[in-house]
Order: sequence, then C-alpha cells, then structure tokens
Amino acid sequence: MSKIFIGIIFTLGILNFLDAQQMGFCGTEDQHLIIERLQENRANFKDKLQARTGNTQYVPVIYHMVADNAGNDRVDFRDVMEMHCFLNQFYDSLDIQFYIAELNMIDNSSIHTDPRSPNGQVRIRLARKNTGMNIFLVKTIGGSQTGGGITLGYYSPADDYLVVQQNQVNGYSSTLAHEVGHFFTLAHTFYGWEATTYDPTKPTPKTVSLGSVLVNVEYVDRSKNCHNAADNFCDTPPDYLLGFQNPGGGCSPYTGPAKDPDGVPVDPQENNLMSYFERCVFYVLSQEQQNAIHADLQSVKRSFLRRGWTPPAESITDDVNYLSPSNQERLQVYVNIPLDWEDVPGATKYLVEVDRVNSFSSEVQTFVTEESYIEVPELRKNFNYFWRVRPFNDYTTCTVARFQTFRTGDQTVSVNNVSGLDHWTIQPNPVPSGQFHAVLQTSEPIDGMISVFDLQGREIWKNSLNLTPGEHRIPVQLEISSSGIYFVRIATQTGINTRKLVIQP
Repeated sequence: MSKIFIGIIFTLGILNFLDAQQMGFCGTEDQHLIIERLQENRANFKDKLQARTGNTQYVPVIYHMVADNAGNDRVDFRDVMEMHCFLNQFYDSLDIQFYIAELNMIDNSSIHTDPRSPNGQVRIRLARKNTGMNIFLVKTIGGSQTGGGITLGYYSPADDYLVVQQNQVNGYSSTLAHEVGHFFTLAHTFYGWEATTYDPTKPTPKTVSLGSVLVNVEYVDRSKNCHNAADNFCDTPPDYLLGFQNPGGGCSPYTGPAKDPDGVPVDPQENNLMSYFERCVFYVLSQEQQNAIHADLQSVKRSFLRRGWTPPAESITDDVNYLSPSNQERLQVYVNIPLDWEDVPGATKYLVEVDRVNSFSSEVQTFVTEESYIEVPELRKNFNYFWRVRPFNDYTTCTVARFQTFRTGDQTVSVNNVSGLDHWTIQPNPVPSGQFHAVLQTSEPIDGMISVFDLQGREIWKNSLNLTPGEHRIPVQLEISSSGIYFVRIATQTGINTRKLVIQP
C-alpha cells in the first residue's frame, strides 16, 4: 500500500470560516473521559509503544445517513465516499484504514437538526451499533458556541459515537479525521481552555475550569507537568486555544504574547490535527498521539473493531468500459432506460449518477448497485443526459468517473422492452462455471425464446419460453470452457431484453 504523509489535507481545516461571521468548532465534551481512557491504556500497556507490524489494521465504520422524518435532505452518498477516501488518506501512514461495514438510513428530524436534544440523543443511542465506529451524518448539530460559531462535529465519549455536520461531508475537510482522533483518546491540544479566553494582561493561571472539571495548565518546561496537563502529551507544546488569537491569522506561526505560568513564551504547534489553528496546508499528529491511537485500537474496549477483515482490492481502476447506451446515442424511450458497463476488477459496488448537467448537481438521480447494470425508471422526454459510473468497494472509495451522454426519446416502449416482463436477473452473476438461473418476474403470459450469445454474437444456447404470470427460475447449463463476458437475451413478439453474464475462470 502506498504511504501518504499523515498531514496531507488540502482544506481550510476543521475550523474553516463558514462565512465572514461564523466560525466552526469541534463540540466534543466530557474530554476528561477521553483522558481517563488514555491513562488507562498507558497503565495497561505500561506506557510503551505498541509494536507496529507494518500490516494495515482495518477498522469497520458504520455511516448513519440521517434525513428528516419524511426522508428528505439526506447527505449524498457521493460525498460520503469522498469523505471516507480523505479519512483513509490521512490515517494511511499510521497503518490504519477504515472500511464501510454498513450504511444505515435513518429518517428522524430530531437527530437530523438537533442531535444533542434529549430526543435526538435517545434516538442515536437506539440506532448505534456495537459492530463498528458509528458516525452520524446530520444536517445541523445546533447549539451556538461563544462568538457566534457553530459546531461542525463532535465525539460522545460516554456513548462512543461521532456526529458530523453535512457541510463537512466532503473530500477536503478534516472534521472527521479530528473527531476520529477524539475517538482514539486524543483530547484537544488546548484541553481545558474551551470555556476560558486567554488574557495576556493577567498572569497565566495554573489551572482552568471546564464545567466541573479542573484542568492543569501546561508549562513550556517538559519536566513539569506535560503528562498530566492539557492533552497529557509531552511532544505537543502548550496551546491555550491560541488559534483564535493568532495575530498572523490562520495557520501562520503564532507570534502572540501568550506565556505559561512561569512567564515563558508559548510556541504552539499550529498544524496539529487536534488544535484550532485554521487553514493549514496540512495537519499532523505527534508521535505520542500516534502511539496513543494504536494503544487504544489494541485495547480490550476496542476489540469489537479488530475483525481481521481484509479488502477485496486495495485499488480499483478508474477507467470504466461503458457498454450501452453508446456515447451520444439517441434512445427511443424515456422510461426504464438500461445502463450497462463491464465489471471492474476489485469493485463490489457501483455508484451510478444520471443528470442533465455534467457537474451532476441539478436533478441528479443516484443509484448504488452490486451489478454492472441498472435501469433508470424515468427521465424527461427528449432531453440530453449525462451518466457516469464510479466503481468502489467497502474500503476503496477514491475512484473517479468519466461521463457519457445520451438523449431520451418520447416513447414508453421500445424494442428493448418485453411486455409482461416486470423484472429479471441472472443468479449468480458472475458465475464460476456455465451453470446459472435466469429468474423472471412476469405479470402476464409470455411466449418466446431465451438465448445466450458470446461477444461475437454467436448463439451458444437457447430454449423456448412459455410462462404464466409469477416468478420463474429457468436453469441454464452452458457447455463451454472459456471465461469472459456473454449475453443472455429474452425475445418475444413485443420486444427484446438483454442481460450481461460474466463467467469467471
């Protein structure tokens, strides 16, 4: 697997300005529980670096894609794929990668717009599963912060789930990477100062209060209290939430007046992932932070994440071979439009998008399928459309897709439609031999032929069809030894319908 530097983040960071007045915040509370788990891991592992084998540890993720009660305004799966890709790029050099163990669709307005409300929290607890890292993707988190900012994401240490706001679900924001740091026992580098503004006109206190918790203020001198102050790491320097008071702004080197309780000038690590300095070209994790993540992943409490899973493929080609419709083809129909492409090695699923514009941002229809074929139920009459296919598997979501075009017609039936044939599939497909079933669902009697052709158009098998309404499983046994792509065709007096068959070696 290629190694990508831990800090590659082409982003405004988790604290990007949403507009001129609003700033985004991490809303993780009860960080004392994170510190307690960090210290517990240190005690259990005797504060020693866990041996790194060089083998990648794959962590299951459950994405809860939340909509309102009516099922509206759910995050686009395309954006989830981009976010997942970015998360894996960030944690790649730690030999930690994440795979999509489950996609859970939730229709609940309380979670969608106010997950921290009593009802929202109850609903999240009911939806949370013990089989992976739970990430809830919501429209808004709610709860204004000091200074007019809003919460972009948070981790709940008590209930062990993450929440990310929809505008952070993309391929460039580090919000999820930051919250995953909390999940694996990383507190903010400025922990304790979340509710206190540093005042250079007053002596720096030795402790600060965060709710009912009293937190030690970190000294510059590493021999003093770095193991039990702030984030409890000695290789992350003191930071008193100075990202909001940086004279140079953004991620520029801090030149402000902050001093520790001894009066020593403070020099924070601006591009640490767990800080609040914004718009860094890249963010990093210190060695002790990385050690803590590995220790937590190997702890007893995280055993449910260690499944021994491996991906079906670590990379997938971006070049999809489209079969039909051909590029710029004029179709007769505008309903039940078949889209077909060749299977892509390593892919177990495909994201298919159809829209009137090539940015796929207008009236996009999105489909996720395990087969290299779909039928689009209905489009506009006599319109030009763009379509693209993005192959992926539960781990590999970083692929891109080129598009092709077609133009719809004004008919509802064409030679590619068979009257009375509601739906049919090939099972299994792909097949390791020439033996499979054609499964047909019919709503009226059908008389015709079922045939199998090779890529050269030669008929290699056929049988007659005399079907009554209902479901039918038609066995097919091909006397062939060659693997590859074939086509199964159903033909009646009303039309022809074809499916692709893949025979594996």
